[in-house]
Amino acid sequence: MKISGFRGHGQGIEIPINAETTTLIGRNDAGKSSVFEALEVFFGGSKLELTDFSVGLDVPVDITCTFSALPSSIVVDENRATTLADEYLLDMSNALTLVKRWSRSKLTSPTIFASAIHPVFQDQTDLLNMKLPELKKIAKQRGILDNEVDDKRTSSSYRQAIWRDALKVGDAEMKETFVPLTSEDGKSVASALMSYLPQFHLFKADRPGTEADQLAQDPAKAAIKAVLDDHEEQLEILSATVQHQVGEILADVVLRLSEVAPELASSLSTTDLAPTWSKAFSGLQFVDENGVPLSKRGSGTRRLVLLSFFRATAERGLDADDLVDAYRRGVITAVEEPETALHADLQTDIVSALQDVGELPHRQVLLTTHSANLIRLVPANSIRYIKGSDLERECIRVSDDGDATGLLGELNRSLGVFTDHNVRCFLLVEGRNDVVGLKNLSEALAAAGIEGVASLAQMEAEGLVCFMPIGGGGSASLWQSNLSPFKRPEVHIMDSDRESEGHALKVEMKTLLERADEKRHVFVLDRRELENYLTPDAVLESYSDIEGFAAAFNSLSSVRGDWDYLDIPSICAEAVHSLAGSEDAVWDSLSQELQKRKESKAKKRLSKAFSHSSVAESFSKQETDALRALKMITELAVESN
Repeated sequence: MKISGFRGHGQGIEIPINAETTTLIGRNDAGKSSVFEALEVFFGGSKLELTDFSVGLDVPVDITCTFSALPSSIVVDENRATTLADEYLLDMSNALTLVKRWSRSKLTSPTIFASAIHPVFQDQTDLLNMKLPELKKIAKQRGILDNEVDDKRTSSSYRQAIWRDALKVGDAEMKETFVPLTSEDGKSVASALMSYLPQFHLFKADRPGTEADQLAQDPAKAAIKAVLDDHEEQLEILSATVQHQVGEILADVVLRLSEVAPELASSLSTTDLAPTWSKAFSGLQFVDENGVPLSKRGSGTRRLVLLSFFRATAERGLDADDLVDAYRRGVITAVEEPETALHADLQTDIVSALQDVGELPHRQVLLTTHSANLIRLVPANSIRYIKGSDLERECIRVSDDGDATGLLGELNRSLGVFTDHNVRCFLLVEGRNDVVGLKNLSEALAAAGIEGVASLAQMEAEGLVCFMPIGGGGSASLWQSNLSPFKRPEVHIMDSDRESEGHALKVEMKTLLERADEKRHVFVLDRRELENYLTPDAVLESYSDIEGFAAAFNSLSSVRGDWDYLDIPSICAEAVHSLAGSEDAVWDSLSQELQKRKESKAKKRLSKAFSHSSVAESFSKQETDALRALKMITELAVESN
């Protein structure tokens, strides 16, 4: 997204948004809340006010959002399906970039553009905002034959025929430009596009305790929106049926009226009113046993309900049918300071729940926080540090090549993330499922009396260990140099990704091992990945709630090779998929994106399986790289403390 002319972001700021979760950090008054409120204005949740314009600048407010998950087809006029590509509304990255612009004299009606590679006529002809008769006239003037127009009843067919002809003869040229989507007589194209955009839910940190308190109401309202969105087609059919039948009754009324007052009858017409279904449920709210609304309860209580809402959303999403490839409206959830009014352990829970929500299909999560503890829970490449003063702001993040030096320095100066005197070592892993898995594993080993291993969860709670989920192993070498200024020991636990015994390590892993020293302890697992340290019993127990899983899993794993090098999350995901009874039950027929999504669910489930007693028993019988890594962390964090 980009913002300019809006409050403190007068000179403009560009903020890349992650596909799953994005975390905004910055000092007070850096403009984090303004980013969320600009999004709320863009998506129509609130209106722009004169006080939102940057003070001292005579510029409009521009809010720009780019969308990459696009519908396969859209309807912009005459109910004919077309595509964003055929309407030349995509930018050079084949994404949809929409710009909403407000002027001080036109607060309620922003001008809407698509920043796109579009046919530009020498005379600036704008086909998108022309009516069908105008388009037919231009087509006739250009000598376009009837057989060159796909559907002579629709504007989109004539537009596309005219564009093809103009580009062919050189009257138009493909250029990057702002394509107007609004016109004097309406907003047909803009309105059509808005109906495909995600819903945006904003949960602010500071709210008054009134019955209209959105923090108390929004979980219920968000649930209502989600259900109504799932039934959008049925509701449209019902609306059309009701309007048709009401229209027939009112037509009879006018007919009878014409018998006694023909002039009055001829002057009457009905409005074309579409129902707002959400208003039918606007009174829905939580109340206690005494009928006291949730909005009257303390902020901590309201935040607990919010936490539970996110947990429920994540759990329902895991069980949802995600095989539907048809476009569905997504949901973007923005939460200011999730740590507000929650105890420390619940702060961790709400961030974890929000990350779970962000991993669901058609979901994105945006956060702000001032908590150094919560920063440690999110991947570094999801963090956006907002800084600046007056009307100038900038967004600092991990660069595209993985350099995090600037970001880590800003976080350390602002929040003291890594200067806490209790922190004894950094633990770098590839993803947050590894964090959960290692915590459960260390807990089980410590409980089983494995010498030299302490609970990672306890060490983290005491501030002795700082987890850093850094993404793929390829960025580990870069992180070494980025962390060196903080003068803390590092333990890297990386997957080997070996597919068989003796399989060569990737170049980046060899480089990482070569750079190990007395401060950087590198453990490239001797098995494929962390899940290969689970036992078959632990895996099967974690899926005991799915009938038929054991047989499906054993059938697949028995022919795939050595347990130490199996892709266990993938096999689990494939086994579950084979039991779903879908018409498209062949695993290899799924898109790579969908396979990865299912494998991510499997990793999350398997991360809890490390607490199975058989896992600790297997570790007591054999020294492994995973065990040596846990002993090293304990030595650095506990013994040095």
